[in-house]
Order: sequence, then structure tokens, then C-alpha cells
Amino acid sequence: MLNYILDKLQDYLNNFFVFKTTQSKIAIMCGIISIIISSIDGIKLIEILGQFFSFYFIARNIDCLIYGSCVSKSWFIILVLVFGVLLSIAYRLNYFKKYKFKIKDNIEKINSINHRENKPIFNIKNKI
Repeated sequence: MLNYILDKLQDYLNNFFVFKTTQSKIAIMCGIISIIISSIDGIKLIEILGQFFSFYFIARNIDCLIYGSCVSKSWFIILVLVFGVLLSIAYRLNYFKKYKFKIKDNIEKINSINHRENKPIFNIKNKI
């Protein structure tokens, strides 16, 4: 009985940490790249952990989709992940710098419209 439980536990751990499909391995690589970029930018630890778990569960979902005959959906998820990493890289390279001021002005306009207790709708301090 103990051997059975240990075998089941070992199978669970192997399935928990090992990704079997190419798509899930690509998702994990995108996650690693995204986490490295975020850690360079000085993102808080809680946000990095959130990214880790998000990418981990996406990779697990991809494995599930593959073994459930959802191959095309898993490749769509890969495209979304790659797009997210490319956006992160573009932001790191200040590609969106020219749009920052426009966004900041729009947010300030929205906050100026708000009349409830002088609380801003969007808090933009140190974010943009």
C-alpha cells in the first residue's frame, strides 16, 4: 500500500513539473523571458510570482489541450504569449515612450472629471 501511494505521488510530481509538449515548453520559455525582463525593471516580488504562476498554469493548460485534441487552440495561446513577450521587450526598449505622455494626459483628464472625495480613478504615480 505504501509503495502504491509513493508511486502515485511520484507520478503526480513528475506530471506537475515536467511539460511534455513543445507548445508548453515554449510557454515556459516565454515565461522565463518575461520574468527576467520584469526582474530587470525592478518589479515587485509578488508580481514576479504572479507571472510565474500565470505562465505555469498556462503551460499546464496547453498540455491539457494537446492531450484533449485541442492542438490549434494551444498554438493560439502560444501566439498570445509570444505577443506578450514582444510587448514587454518593446516597452523595455522604450518603443512606447512617445505614447506615454498621451496616455498620461488622458488619465489626468479622466481623474479631473472625478468628483468623488477627490480620489483619482487611476493612480498614475510612478506607473507611467
